[in-house]
Amino acid sequence: MTRRRPWIAAVAGLAALAALIGVEAAQSLLEEHRTVEKARNMTGGDPGRAADAMRRLGCLSCHDVPGIAGAQGRVGPPLTHMASRTYIAGVMPNTAENLILWIRWPQGILPNSGMPNMGASEAETRDIAAYLLSLQ
Repeated sequence: MTRRRPWIAAVAGLAALAALIGVEAAQSLLEEHRTVEKARNMTGGDPGRAADAMRRLGCLSCHDVPGIAGAQGRVGPPLTHMASRTYIAGVMPNTAENLILWIRWPQGILPNSGMPNMGASEAETRDIAAYLLSLQ
C-alpha cells in the first residue's frame, strides 16, 4: 500500500495543477472577451470583420497585425498593443474617436505621412478600430 501513496499524491498534484491552469485559462478568456466588448462599445465596430477589411484595403502589406494571418508588413509600424499606446502616429492621443479618424483620413491629420488615405468606409473604419483597440 505504501508504494501507491506517492503515485496517488502525484496524480492528485497533477489534477490540482490542471485545475489551476484551467482557472487561469478561463480568466484569460473572460478578460479577452471583456476587452473585445469594450472595444466594440467604444467604436461601434465589429472586430470580427476587421481582418477582411484590412486585407481588402491593403493594410497588411504595410503593417504587422497580430492575430491576422499574412499580416507581416514592414513599411508601417507594427499594430501590436494598440489599446495600451498613448499616441497614434506620435501626434494625437489614442482614443477611439481619434483612431477612427486616423484610419479614415490620415493625410488630413498628418499630411505627407507614410499612411495614405485608403478609402475605408465608415463601417470598415469602425471595425478596424475595434480590432486594434482589442489588442492589449
